[in-house]
Amino acid sequence: MERLPANYDEQVTPALRWLTRAQVERVHGASLEVLERTGVEVQNDEALRLSKDAGCLVDGRRVRIPGWLVEECLRLAPKRIVVADRLGRRVMPLEKNRVYYGTGSDLPFTIDTADGERRTSRKEDVAAAARVMDNLPNYDFVMSYAIAADTDPAVSDLHQFEAMTANSAKP
Repeated sequence: MERLPANYDEQVTPALRWLTRAQVERVHGASLEVLERTGVEVQNDEALRLSKDAGCLVDGRRVRIPGWLVEECLRLAPKRIVVADRLGRRVMPLEKNRVYYGTGSDLPFTIDTADGERRTSRKEDVAAAARVMDNLPNYDFVMSYAIAADTDPAVSDLHQFEAMTANSAKP
């Protein structure tokens, strides 16, 4: 029997596995097939050029990504990156077995806190949610919470981002 040294701590985190390793491999294989045969639609001209230069088949706005390229990108991707908050503090290491909690996103409707009525969400709702989330210590990050229907739909994501960053330091 192996003896543990004195003052030894070991953190054991239970892992919930929804899929077996074989099932994960099947899903991965199917995703590679979809990317290679069907591809994705890309609207950005620079992304189209970069995709072609990397070895993808580009047909108009359709980009088909060969499986070998996906595998190579996965091999080269860092195993760990760290997300910083708005103040520059490195607060969220993204790596295996790390879990973080944040708000949901893109709610089209909000219950108005003044009258309790359901209405379309506004930029002010995104700002209010960000202020609340910024003060909840068990939430690690902020997402847009709602779709700001009172802004131009073509740039509403920019308004939502502004409302979040102006009202929270969290990533």
